[in-house]
Amino acid sequence: MPRSSSRQKLLRHVRGVLAKRQSSALIRELLSDDDSDEADLDEFWELEHERIQAKRYTAREANYRKRKKRWRKMLHNRAHTSDTAFLKYFRVKRSDFLI
Repeated sequence: MPRSSSRQKLLRHVRGVLAKRQSSALIRELLSDDDSDEADLDEFWELEHERIQAKRYTAREANYRKRKKRWRKMLHNRAHTSDTAFLKYFRVKRSDFLI
């Protein structure tokens, strides 16, 4: 049996919350109880549902697959990268690059 993704689990949870909020909103409407805080919470959960549906991955870290900024070390540290190696990597002389 296939496993549910974290996105699917989160969507299922939010849909459950939305169903409960909709039924309680209906009860509030029948009782003529206007509560702006509850309306704000309903809107929050609807926006949260839309946000989750719009994203492909929900539980991904902000630094997922981001490269280290090695080029700064290559640019400023002459001991790390010689001028010929710099020219090979960037196809520009270091003196022209820093202007």
